[in-house]
Amino acid sequence: MKTLGLIPPQGLHFKLVSELLSVFSKNWRDDYYRSLLNIPQDYPDQLTIKVANTLQEVEEAFEIVHDEYWEHGYIDKKSKEMLVTKFHLLPTTSVIVAQWEGKVIGTMSLINDSPMGLPSEGLQSFNDLRSQNLKKIAEGAFFAVKEEFQPAVTWPLIKFFYELSRRVHNVDILILPLPDNKMLTQFLEAVFFIKPLCEEAFTPHPYLNYGSIKLYLVNFAAIQLKLIKNYWKKPLHQDLFNFLHNHELSNLEFPNEITHQWSADHLREIFADSDELVKSLNDFEKLCLRQFYQEPIYENILPSFDPEVIDIEDRKRAHQTLTLNKDSSQKVAFYNREIRFETNAEGSIATSDRVSNIKIMDISLNGLRIKSDQHLKVGNNYKLKTKIDDKSVEINIRTIWAKKEQSLYGLRVEDHTDVWHKVIHYLIEKEQAS
Repeated sequence: MKTLGLIPPQGLHFKLVSELLSVFSKNWRDDYYRSLLNIPQDYPDQLTIKVANTLQEVEEAFEIVHDEYWEHGYIDKKSKEMLVTKFHLLPTTSVIVAQWEGKVIGTMSLINDSPMGLPSEGLQSFNDLRSQNLKKIAEGAFFAVKEEFQPAVTWPLIKFFYELSRRVHNVDILILPLPDNKMLTQFLEAVFFIKPLCEEAFTPHPYLNYGSIKLYLVNFAAIQLKLIKNYWKKPLHQDLFNFLHNHELSNLEFPNEITHQWSADHLREIFADSDELVKSLNDFEKLCLRQFYQEPIYENILPSFDPEVIDIEDRKRAHQTLTLNKDSSQKVAFYNREIRFETNAEGSIATSDRVSNIKIMDISLNGLRIKSDQHLKVGNNYKLKTKIDDKSVEINIRTIWAKKEQSLYGLRVEDHTDVWHKVIHYLIEKEQAS
């Protein structure tokens, strides 16, 4: 199995054990895969991962995708030796690049939903996902890393993509098209808890010439619970939750703005670099591009279309790009997507001279939000006692913020005891059951 640098090469032993476990129990197999994790915590200074913001970076990314996909037999060789799609023209698409000493050696694209849809929508409609409480959906596609760099690049590239999707673009549901490779998808299901969108495999993907593809679903809220339950407080090299959510890497450079609109000169070159790009656009999609790029300087660069063949409903749908572009042009603000468990537990806090009753509003992995009539000074340490699921909990906490007018306080747990771990696991199971 090609592990893409996610685990060390395991050889024949790995394949035999995987096949044997697949016969007996999915749980055993999943536990085995997770036991193989050895996530590096530090990465070479030569590595930088960011969203491409120059034409050269994007073209180098397109070349890597083309070369890797062609070498693995997914596409026919193209005259320009680049794999670029109509979705890469949109300001709402982010092309992530991993650079080694300034040279692109890996990439992945985050395609946010728009009136033009998503790349895999040629296989299956995602309208049901869009209608689920107005969830924001996106697709992760065009992953490629030069093979010799995979061990050093794949993990931080996945972390960057995960954080960019979840905390920068505020994506709720992600679509992942993956090769229909049983061992690879079993590994990814076990480690990342992704779910197949359907059991059917498609041949081929709309942007590939060969090979079977299966569509997978990433529900960030559900996966976060799974990550906590299965990885929380494991050794750091196996704690995938900590790596994705808490671990800081100096190699990652997140963007200052959510969208990146191509300049007129760059857009002209992108069209020139792909013989098939203009042919892939229908009249509706050409109208959508016009809505994204309305300045007069783009007039002679964007392909022309016949407005008479576009019906009224599609015109209204294309007009949504104006709102989408306006909403997405904001400066980046990292969304707080950390999970919190609501609770109405009572408790007490002991200071040097008194014990005061409190009400616990909610609990996170590392802290609590409480109401207290007693003033708690920010930065001070206290002892908190409560009872959750008949478990008596006594922990040391520190006040990290206060809203005195509302008697609200944010507390950080200073010591993670076994009892505290059991409380968190109880809350996770309760959340999943509901």
